[in-house]
Amino acid sequence: MRLLITAYLFFFLSYGYSNETINIASKYNNFISHSSKSYFIQHERKEIFQVKILKSNTELSQGFSGIRAEQVEDHQGLFFWFPSTSIKNFWMPNTFFDLRIIYLDKNLKVVHIIEKAPHHIGFSEKKQQIYRAPGVKSRYVLEIKSSSAQGKKIKVGDLFKWIKENPTIFQKK
Repeated sequence: MRLLITAYLFFFLSYGYSNETINIASKYNNFISHSSKSYFIQHERKEIFQVKILKSNTELSQGFSGIRAEQVEDHQGLFFWFPSTSIKNFWMPNTFFDLRIIYLDKNLKVVHIIEKAPHHIGFSEKKQQIYRAPGVKSRYVLEIKSSSAQGKKIKVGDLFKWIKENPTIFQKK
């Protein structure tokens, strides 16, 4: 019994228990770790997003799969870096939150937006089909939380620009 009480006290004192709420976000690390490289892209309305650039086939196919909403802040996202303009297709297996998918041309101009691509926890389609976004011709894609207040300001025709280290180093010459 004494061991149980000690464990109980340790748990609540260690994890900052509050009668109002338990900070769920503390259970998960931010998806952009301090050791990984991140970039900053600015929307023409001055909204700034911290992005992790995905370039390898493994990164491009995984996207936000397996990442929990608590790991992603409203100003963070994934930037899918493709070598050329083509039809881009996305689907949402094992995503834990709805996404805003922003398609960009080679000049970082917004050409299409999917406002709320529905999440789908897991890979099974027995109960519900996994969402598949319609194919859109673009060069790059930016994914952010659909609930992001900054993201809701983005419209088709808007422009983005890099404000920290333009990642042209990823392009093959």
